[in-house]
Amino acid sequence: MRKLLCTAGVLVLMALFLPGAAHPQTVGACGWYLERSVVTWTWVWDSARSMWTQVDYEVDTYNNGCGYRYYASRVWVANGTPGWLTASIRVWVCGSYAGGWSSGARWATAVTQFSPTFLYLGCGRQADNLTSSSTSPWLAPNTSDYLNQG
Repeated sequence: MRKLLCTAGVLVLMALFLPGAAHPQTVGACGWYLERSVVTWTWVWDSARSMWTQVDYEVDTYNNGCGYRYYASRVWVANGTPGWLTASIRVWVCGSYAGGWSSGARWATAVTQFSPTFLYLGCGRQADNLTSSSTSPWLAPNTSDYLNQG
C-alpha cells in the first residue's frame, strides 16, 4: 500500500510540473474573464469647449477561474478633453491589505492602472479606487469617485 501511495504521489507531481503535463492552465480549465465591472460618472463643465461633459470612473475585476484575480482602475473624459487624470487601485486579499497602485497624475484623456495578480482561496474580490481623480484648468469641478468591488 505504501508503494502504491508513493507512486501516485510521484505521478501527481509529474503531472503538475512537467512541461505540457495535465496542468489546469494547459488543458484550458483556467481562462481569464471579466468577473465584474463597476462604473460611475459625474458631470463637469468643460470651459475649453463651453459645454458639460462627463468624467467616467471604472473598476474591473478579472478572474482566471482557478483562484486568481487582478483589478483595473480606469478614468476618462467622455468628450476627449485632456486633464490631469489619476487611476488608482487598492487591493485586499481575504481581508489583508495587499497594497495600492497608482498611475500618478497624467495629462491625458484616459488612464488605466492595473494591480498585480493575487491568489484568492475561499474569499471574493476586494478592491477599490479610493484615490482616483481628475483635475484640470478646463474641467470644473475637480472630481473623484469611490468604487468598491467588495
